[in-house]
Amino acid sequence: MKKSNYAPAITSNTTGLFKATVSHRGDFLAQELEYQADEHWFGITAIAQKYSAQSERRFEMVLHRDIQSGTYDFEEVSVGPVVRVIYSNMELDGFGFMHRHTVTKQGTLKLKISENNNHYSGTLDMTVEARDGETLRIAATFDVWLVIVLR
Repeated sequence: MKKSNYAPAITSNTTGLFKATVSHRGDFLAQELEYQADEHWFGITAIAQKYSAQSERRFEMVLHRDIQSGTYDFEEVSVGPVVRVIYSNMELDGFGFMHRHTVTKQGTLKLKISENNNHYSGTLDMTVEARDGETLRIAATFDVWLVIVLR
């Protein structure tokens, strides 16, 4: 079997844990993880309080598939190995609760990748701005396993 230096394009299962403290919000804890990839990037989405009309929250982390272990600084629009990291939550507007993204002002990702590319762990420190202008500070840890099926 040839060893790949890339994140897998398809996984049979994505498991793990994503924890965060978010200023002015309750703590974030998710074991509900989703994985998507194409030939250039891969994304891991952590979902807390899934399907809750008023309290669902998400972290979406999109990285280049050839990213290596290391420390990366990023903003809302990045051109490096960290494509984007977005925190979103439900907000009340005139028609009910809607899922709204915050704007990432600055962030740092410390990433560790296993030799076989199926275990990603690390920390995220971010400052984001909500739609109402409120600044949120986020400190997160994550531990994600990508279970790969060889065919």
